[in-house]
Amino acid sequence: VDPPVIGPLMRVTIAAVRVDAGAVAALRARLGGPAAYELTVTVTNTSNGDLRDVSLAGEGRRGTDLVATLPYADPGLIGVGQRWSQTIVVTVPAPSFGEVEWEAVATGAGPTVVALSTSSHRPWLLIALVLLVVCNTGLLLVRWRMRRHIEHGELVDAELSPSGGVVAPRGVAAPFDHDAGDGQPVVVGR
Repeated sequence: VDPPVIGPLMRVTIAAVRVDAGAVAALRARLGGPAAYELTVTVTNTSNGDLRDVSLAGEGRRGTDLVATLPYADPGLIGVGQRWSQTIVVTVPAPSFGEVEWEAVATGAGPTVVALSTSSHRPWLLIALVLLVVCNTGLLLVRWRMRRHIEHGELVDAELSPSGGVVAPRGVAAPFDHDAGDGQPVVVGR
């Protein structure tokens, strides 16, 4: 006779919401600085008896890097069908960019139960600032190149000839067609 299979005696959920603790903290988070998250863990007793020895642990990871440890309190006695929850605020250190995976682990009553949640943070203000600097630098380079061409006489008012070629720029001595002897500027181009 096989022993009865005991499934999880509880259900665990974790939810993460980014919060701002004032205007300065919100600005710093949008620039890639530390970001605060409000984490709520909920343990529901799905067994037919009271749960007494449940203990919780949790952490937040970005890839393989540990960014936060979650200091949850132990729930104590959870009656049949009852739910226990706790909300804490955790700060993810800078640079806060990308996804953070939050994990809550409940042990002590039947098999270990793990709950996961993922949050994503994009510092849009930082991204906009970088784009502004890149665009500004590009425009300055274009302006510098144009000035350089003008100083070297490469971009001067040029007149189009009737034949579609470009006539030598004003103020520049044009070579003459010595065979024809007509004194007209030589057409450059076609």
